[in-house]
Formats: sequence, C-alpha cells, structure tokens
Amino acid sequence: MLISGDVYDHDSRSVAANSFFAEQMERLKGKNIPVFIIYGNHDPISENIELFKLPDNVKVFDSAAPETFEVTDKRGRTAARIIGQSYRTAAETRKMYQNYSLPDDGVLNIGMLHTALNTSANIHVPCSLEELKRISSIHYWALGHIHKPQIINKSLPVIAFPGIPQGRDMGEQGLRGFFLVEAEHPSTPEVHFIPTSPIIWIVKEVSIESCDGLEDIDNLEELILNAGNELKESTVPLPHSSLKSNSFNFSPDGYIVRWVITGRGALHERVLEGREEETAAHLEQVLRENMDMQKPFLWTESVRINTR
Repeated sequence: MLISGDVYDHDSRSVAANSFFAEQMERLKGKNIPVFIIYGNHDPISENIELFKLPDNVKVFDSAAPETFEVTDKRGRTAARIIGQSYRTAAETRKMYQNYSLPDDGVLNIGMLHTALNTSANIHVPCSLEELKRISSIHYWALGHIHKPQIINKSLPVIAFPGIPQGRDMGEQGLRGFFLVEAEHPSTPEVHFIPTSPIIWIVKEVSIESCDGLEDIDNLEELILNAGNELKESTVPLPHSSLKSNSFNFSPDGYIVRWVITGRGALHERVLEGREEETAAHLEQVLRENMDMQKPFLWTESVRINTR
C-alpha cells in the first residue's frame, strides 16, 4: 500500500484519528501487507508526531534525502523498488524528484511524490509532467496532493493521482476511491479505479424552464423530489475521463446534495422573487423530511435559488 502524503489534515490529527490509523496498520501487518508513506504539506515531518507506535510493516520516508525500499516476492527476489521523500515543512520548494535515481535492470521502479504538478507553484514541489517523464528509471509515479483521481500519463511511465477514499465537503464532489495498480516490468502498469466513498457530495441543478404547470412552491417541491429520485436511480459516474469505465458493483450509502434552482420562468416573479431565502429554508426542511431516511439517502446540504 502506497500513501503519497496527507495522511492527516492539519486540524484532524487527534488522538482518536492517530489511534485508528495505527490499528489499521496493524490489520495490514496481520496480512503481511507492507505500507509505504511519504508525508505531504498537511503532515510534514517537522510537525509529524506519531502519538502511537506504528508497526514495522510501515515504512515512512525521511525528508532529508530520497530513500529507497525494496519489496520481495515469495522466493525472496526483489519484485519492486519504491523511492520517495517526505516534506520537511508545509511549504516544500525542493525539487526532490531530481535526485530520484534507481537502476533500470528489469525490476519495477515506483516513485512516490507529493506535488501539485505545477511549475509555477512556489510550494508543493513545483514540477512538470515532462520533467517526471524524463526520469526513465521510474515506471510508475504514485502522486499525492490533488484530491481528484486521474491518470496523467497512461504510457510508460504511468503517472497518476489516486485522490482520496472519501470526499469531505462540496469541494470534493463525486465518487472517490483508490487505485489498484497491476504491473510486471517492462510492461505498462495497468491502473484500476476502486470506489470506496459511501457518501457522495454533489451539486444538483434543477431548472424551472420548460416545466409546464409550475405555479407554486408545491409544484417546485415535486420537481426537486423527482430529480432526487432520478439521481438515486442513476449510475454513479466515474470522477475523471482518464479512468476506465470498468463495471463494478458499487452503490453509495447516500448523497449530500446542494440543490441549485435555476432558469427563467413565471414562477420566479409570481412566487420566488423577494422570497428566495424563506423559500430555500422551507425547501431544505421538506427535502430532508422526505429523502434522508430512504436508501440511498439524500441529505439536503442547502438550497440555492438563482432564478430569473
């Protein structure tokens, strides 16, 4: 298991969170699964204090210089090398990847890097896609920092952001999960997106245009409820076009929805204009009462009225 930074957010490194993480690492140890971690801008080494001892299957990369660990197969032969380096501080400007050097000798080489993949950024390890591609000894780049899963380069070297296993707010909308990577050097690693997010955040737009019979708030309630039922019955889309549309039996426990009412229509002038805030509060209450107990549930985060 590779974790490319930001195990914790700045304000969420509690005793409970640290204890939970250590317990899960123990579970992986019980299955003989090694874990490799680089720390990023939210949990740099200088601020990183482990409140509980991590088991010996967990390898944390140092921040002073790149480190390399080897993974062996059942016969004791080297199956892969993993190179990486943790952030020393939250504002990491060093181009540490320039010192990633591994022998290209038939063994799969993996590079771990926490970066925005942006050359104009003054922090978060500024670099470009082309700079990573020029390091020919790395066959797969496991990147961290960007929360949306996406494959940046599909040919050797494969370069990918797996994103996060669960979105936490409206800034992290859509399905989330992790990458299962299958590779046998010198073939190109194959990346599979595995969804894991039981809760999906979503902004759902509902237009009052081209809807006959919209005369009052009751009609608007019905329109939104119908849109909610359609949402629950629809297939959850993949979060990025670079990911394969593999068939997977996954359905979320529920959605947290921000409803945005848009469009032009007589309902605006007749009912909504001047009453937007009051109507939104009423709709929030009605939608929560009618949708939150069904499965998958739809919890209304808010209603925004932007009609004309």
